[in-house]
Amino acid sequence: MKKTILSVSLIFLFLARAVAAVTDGAETNTAFPAADGADEAKRSTSIIVKKRSEPVQTGGVTLGSFLFIPSITLTEYHDDNIYATETNRRSDEVTAITPNFNLKSRWSRHRLDVNAGMDLTRYADYTSENTNDYWLGLSGRYDFSARQNVFAGLNYSREHEDRASPDAISGDTPTKYDDYRAHLGHSFTTGNHRTRLAYTFNRLDFKDVTSTGGVIDNNDRDRTEQAIGARYSYKYSPVMALYVEGIVDNRQYDITPDYSGNDRNSDGYRYSAGMEYAGQTNRLKIFAGVLGRDYQSAVFNDQSAFDFGLDYVWHISAQSRLMLQGGRSIEETTFNNSSGYLMTNASVSLQIGIQEDKNIVLNAGKSAAAYYEIDRNDDYYDYSLGYNQQLLANLRAGIEFRRTQRNSNVAANDYIINQIFLRVSGVM
Repeated sequence: MKKTILSVSLIFLFLARAVAAVTDGAETNTAFPAADGADEAKRSTSIIVKKRSEPVQTGGVTLGSFLFIPSITLTEYHDDNIYATETNRRSDEVTAITPNFNLKSRWSRHRLDVNAGMDLTRYADYTSENTNDYWLGLSGRYDFSARQNVFAGLNYSREHEDRASPDAISGDTPTKYDDYRAHLGHSFTTGNHRTRLAYTFNRLDFKDVTSTGGVIDNNDRDRTEQAIGARYSYKYSPVMALYVEGIVDNRQYDITPDYSGNDRNSDGYRYSAGMEYAGQTNRLKIFAGVLGRDYQSAVFNDQSAFDFGLDYVWHISAQSRLMLQGGRSIEETTFNNSSGYLMTNASVSLQIGIQEDKNIVLNAGKSAAAYYEIDRNDDYYDYSLGYNQQLLANLRAGIEFRRTQRNSNVAANDYIINQIFLRVSGVM
């Protein structure tokens, strides 16, 4: 199986080189007009954040008025706890291949981007854990003028639920699900004032999975989420803007109540005020407000909480940067008699440039999940240390050690996972 994956990788690189040979040549570091897309909160279906390799964005091949950027990442890693269990740990060697295609317009007005890719993962021993994720996205912007535009996007992805998720179903194989997303919005600027309106749609369709006891029916997890948001911002200075924002949403399940007798349909809200700053070496977005959910079920309590967000980037030098992030959200759960949980997360990342073509990356993060209606609190920790080196103009390699763990007040729900990654990424 690993030989098959390697063969596919070589074929991909050969085809990408062939495309380059029949075009006008490659461009690197091409500047594009800023994309005025929707500030869509891509809330995951799990507390676990997947560390999918980000596609390389430099390089590319000119195709008329578009830039085509094919890239591929090959990853070999060791996982010492593939099922994320406290006892009876199982380890394995894993191979992953992630080809990715980006097509970006290079127009002076308007914008059109297409992205497609796959994430194929193969386990050496526990082949039932093999997964085939893939995605396709289209986004664009139509400019009525320099101050007014509409933007929209469509995305589809086939994903799988991480074994480390507290909501993961203990099936013979990881649970697959389809994720459909769409957004539509309008942006208008007059003087120092800017107004944005946006609508987002998210459809989640979970697949059934076999287990020792038969088939686990996941149809009661299927749901549709819709949200409408508005933002008003005032450009206080050339580098600073102040804003207020409001979002209301609805989460509607296909089967109500679910198989455990819980009605999980709810309406949510999020109101905040914040500031955005973009200097020469620093970028900051910070906000505070309130978020909450009102449940249709009389069994579940309506929830509200203080909301905050932080996104800070400091470009220490051309090769070094510091990033701080934090935020909150109210997430769904599969736990019986619980409406969901309040997730609070914070992380820090430091990239240290050794030379122009070498860097070290350190990451540390913590997430805390406080469940409603039941006595459960989970703390998640994520640490990693990596080294990356540019081998050729469009070829880089890296090694990374990552440690993740969960500390829960519920017995037998702790775990520790240690992983070592070897990656090679190339772009044409």
